[in-house]
Amino acid sequence: MKFPPLLAELHALDYDTGEDDGLYFEPLSAFLPKKETKRWFRAWTGNPEADGSSLKVFAEDGAGGMTAFWQVLPDLPLLMQPVVFLGSEGERGVAARDFDDYLWLLAQGHAAAEAVSYPDDTRKRVKAFKRFAKQHAPSRKRPVSRIVAEAEAAFPTFRAWVNAQCADGDSTDAALAVCWRAVDEAVLDGVPQLIGSLRHEEWPAAMRLLHRLDEPAAASLCALKDENDVSPAAAAQALAALLPWLAQEHSSGERALLERMIAVLAYAQSRTCRLRVQPGGQDGGAGSAV
Repeated sequence: MKFPPLLAELHALDYDTGEDDGLYFEPLSAFLPKKETKRWFRAWTGNPEADGSSLKVFAEDGAGGMTAFWQVLPDLPLLMQPVVFLGSEGERGVAARDFDDYLWLLAQGHAAAEAVSYPDDTRKRVKAFKRFAKQHAPSRKRPVSRIVAEAEAAFPTFRAWVNAQCADGDSTDAALAVCWRAVDEAVLDGVPQLIGSLRHEEWPAAMRLLHRLDEPAAASLCALKDENDVSPAAAAQALAALLPWLAQEHSSGERALLERMIAVLAYAQSRTCRLRVQPGGQDGGAGSAV
């Protein structure tokens, strides 16, 4: 499906991606075809029945994340629909209320990925996008933080819509098995390093769990990423951050992964050791640290 003329004009701009400034924006030349959107969304959610037909994908972030219009407003044109982002590391959120607001994100150095994950009102402007935004949406200029906050407030059901379609229970086993292999090699490599080594199509369920551990649990794991020998005190700190998550709702597969990580940390808490997990049994047991 062809782009609306204004979106096509935006994607034809000659601009500097500004990788040093953290702008990751790879525009498509046409909307992702329906079949490809279906395949991608079902892989992302881990649910073979997931329905992503309301998503019109028009850009990528270079790491597997997708930017799309979420067609949730009946009878309104496509460019008046909210702009959403689904990242390769489990991120999901509404970046802008519509195309005009999205232009001012780009103008201020933010693609949808940056807007959803780490908005920053002080980021360097992108001249080509700024000129385009001034020309086509002069009255919509606002700080990035306000644009994102207003978008989330206007469409508060997006995350719930995505979460409701994500797989749980036994259907997560294949995804979790991939994550477990990484945990077996070095459970304390740090969540960013751990998830970065896996193909996003294979671990949506595991990624949802690890992404939710971002603060402070994931931070406590990341703090140990440079430790060859894990001290009892360091393991105890990470363990204390992870334990409360047992009280949260998880799929059976996610809970097994969480319990395995906790079991390994509990072992490390008892003595200084080089933390390495031997593969457990098929019941998802904790294995052993050596």
